[in-house]
Amino acid sequence: MDLSLPSPHPSSSHPPQLLRQRSSACLPRVAPPPPPPPPPQKNSPSQQSNDMNLSRHNSAHQQPGFHTLTHSDSLHPGQLQQQHGPAHMHSPLVGGPYDGRMAPMIRTRLPNTTKEGCEEGSSTDESVETPRGRRRRQGLAQARSELDAQGRLRRHRRASSRRSVGMNQPAPLPLVNSLLEAPLPSSGIAWLDAARSENREAFAAGGLPDTRVEAWKYTALRALSQRHFGSGDSDALARSIDPASVALPCVEGPRLVFVNGCFRADLSRVDALPAGLTLQPLSQALVGDAEPLRFALSRHYREAGDAFARINAANAVDGVVLRVAADAVIATPVQLVFVGAAAQADLAWHARNVIELGANATLSLVEQHVGSGEQAHLATLVSDIELHDGAVLDYSIVQNSAPGSSLIRRSSVRLHARSHASLHIVELGGALVRHDLQAELVGDGAELDTRGVFMPHGRQHIDTQLAIRHRALNTRSTSHWRGVASDRARGVFRGAMVVEAGADGSDATLSNKNLLLSPSAEIDTKPELEIYADEVKAAHGATVGQLDERALFYLRSRGIPMAEARSLLTTAFCRAVLDDLPNVALRDHLSGLLIAQLPQS
Repeated sequence: MDLSLPSPHPSSSHPPQLLRQRSSACLPRVAPPPPPPPPPQKNSPSQQSNDMNLSRHNSAHQQPGFHTLTHSDSLHPGQLQQQHGPAHMHSPLVGGPYDGRMAPMIRTRLPNTTKEGCEEGSSTDESVETPRGRRRRQGLAQARSELDAQGRLRRHRRASSRRSVGMNQPAPLPLVNSLLEAPLPSSGIAWLDAARSENREAFAAGGLPDTRVEAWKYTALRALSQRHFGSGDSDALARSIDPASVALPCVEGPRLVFVNGCFRADLSRVDALPAGLTLQPLSQALVGDAEPLRFALSRHYREAGDAFARINAANAVDGVVLRVAADAVIATPVQLVFVGAAAQADLAWHARNVIELGANATLSLVEQHVGSGEQAHLATLVSDIELHDGAVLDYSIVQNSAPGSSLIRRSSVRLHARSHASLHIVELGGALVRHDLQAELVGDGAELDTRGVFMPHGRQHIDTQLAIRHRALNTRSTSHWRGVASDRARGVFRGAMVVEAGADGSDATLSNKNLLLSPSAEIDTKPELEIYADEVKAAHGATVGQLDERALFYLRSRGIPMAEARSLLTTAFCRAVLDDLPNVALRDHLSGLLIAQLPQS
C-alpha cells in the first residue's frame, strides 16, 4: 500500500510533510520525489484509505513527552522553534538528523515537561494536565514541603539543644538540674566565692560531655544524666559507721575520714601528728589562713570533658589539706578514707584534696574508698598533688565503693626536679567509676611510676584515663596496668604519653594487658604516644586476650579444679603490678580483695 501523502502546492512556503515508513533494513538515500499529482477529491476512496492509515500510524508511534507533526499541521520550523523550543528531527531509517531527503517523523519535546503528572500515552503539555497527574504533582510537592519543614525543625532542635560541639545542653537533664539547684557554698573569701561562681557558670554553659568528646568516647552518661540527686547530707555526722570498715592492716598512722563528703572527727586520728606534717580538713583550713590554697582552689577547667571537675570546684566544701615540710620524713603511712553511707535519698557529694610535699620530703599515703549500706550516691573527688625538688611520694589507692554508687575522680600530679612519685591503684567497686589521672614532669630528672589493676564484674563500668606529659630534660615514667573483666562488665583504659619539645633524654614506657573471663565482657584500651623531642626512649603497647588453655590444662592435670585454676592464673596476672608495693601487709590485703572479686565459677 502506498503511504505517501499528496504534496502541498509548489508555491507554498511549508516543507513537504512525510511519514515514517516501517522497515527492518536501512534504505538508501534518494533524491526528493517529484511533485505528486493534484490531491484527490474529498470523498475519494484512496484519500479515505490514506487518512485511515495515517491515523493508525500516528496512534502507534505517539510517545509521552513528544509531539508528532502530521500532514495536517501547518507550523513552519521557525514557528515551531519559537513556540516549543528547538525542534529535534530524527530519522529511524538512517539514524541521523533529518536532511530533507528521507521520510522521518518530526518529534519535539515540549518545554517544562517532567515525568510527574504525566500519564503514559498522554500529552505532556502543561496546558493539558490530567486530574490524576495534577493530584500526583500536588501530592509530591506537599511531601517535599513537609520533608523540608521536618528537616528545618530537626536542625533547629539540634542547634537549640547544644551550645557547643560534643556537649549537651544541661537544662533538660535531671542530673544537671539537681547539681545546679544545690546552693552555692559561701566562704566569705572573695577569690574563692568568685572561683566557685565562675565554675558553676561554666558547668551550666557546657553541661555534660557525651561520647563525641574523645576522653569520654567509651563512657556514656545517658543513664546517669537521667537521675536526680540531693545536695549534701545533713545527717552525715550522726550516721553509724563500722570502724572496722575504715581500717587497713599495718596502716596505723594519722587518718582523716569523710562520710558523704563531711569530715568525721570521731572516726579520724589527728591528735598526734609527726613533726613536719600538717593534716586537716579543708573546711577548717579555710577558716584560718586560706591564701596558700588560692592557687589550687581558684583553678578554672576549660576542657570539654571537665564537667565534673567544674561542679566539684563549685560545690565542694570539704576535703583534705596535707602538707609535708621540706626535708621532713613521715615514716608512718597517712590514711585518707572516703565513705559513702546510705541515706534517705540518693545524694551528690564532693570533696577537694590539696597535697603538697616540700623539697626533699618523704611521705607514704593510702587513699581508701568504701561503701556502707545500700546506696547509689554520686561522688566527685578532685586532688591536686605537687612534689617539690627531691620529694618522694608513695601513693596507694584502694577503690571499693558500694555496688550502686557512681564515683568520678580527677588526680593531678606535678613533679619538680629530681622528685619521684610511685602510685599503686586498685579499682574494684562501684557501678560507674572513672579516674582521670594526669601527671606533669616539669623538673629535670623527675620520675613517675604508676601501677594499676581494674577488675569490673557484673554490670560495672570502670574507666581509667592516664595522661603523662614530659616537659623537662631526662625525665622518666613507667606505667604498667592490668585489667580483668567478667560477666557483662566493661573496662576502659586510655594511656597517653606526650614528650614535649625540649624534653630531650626522656624515657617513657606504657603497658596495658587485659583479660576477658566471659564472652560478654568488654575492655577498650587505647595507648597513645606523641614525641616532639630528640634522643628519646619510648615504648607503648596494649593487649586483650583470654587465659592460656595450655596453662589451664597443666593445672588441671595436676588435680586442680577448673575454677581454682582460673583463679590462680588470674590472681598471678594481677599481682604482677603489686609486687613492688613496699608495704607487704597492704600488698597481701589487696591480693585478698582481688581474689574475692573473681567469679566463683
